[in-house]
Amino acid sequence: MTTLILDPLFDFVSIRKSTIHGFGLFARYNFASDTHLGLVMVKKDQATDFLAHLVEGYGEQAYDQWLRVVGARFINHHPNGNVRMELINGQIVAFTNQQILAGEELTTNYQYIYSQIDLVIPEFVA
Repeated sequence: MTTLILDPLFDFVSIRKSTIHGFGLFARYNFASDTHLGLVMVKKDQATDFLAHLVEGYGEQAYDQWLRVVGARFINHHPNGNVRMELINGQIVAFTNQQILAGEELTTNYQYIYSQIDLVIPEFVA
């Protein structure tokens, strides 16, 4: 079974106001370094088993080939993010880079994964 920790419906994370940008995704529990957080994105043509947990995207994202896990789209960019995203078997999967304590915001550096999967890197990412 695929892990979907990043979906707030499963009670591992919550969506709250972020000091970084708009809303963010926050840990409800402590996560050790290198914890497998689960699926972040899957290609639309591989998504049949995951549709209950995915959204089409919004704005420009509606036109790319990726679907996002409901809560994962709230992971804000940070140059030194505490979460890394990896391309594994055509899916984007998240892992913690360090220990994350309950209440901390989950962040990632978008540049690394977006460049691997040919998505446009948002303008605000420096």
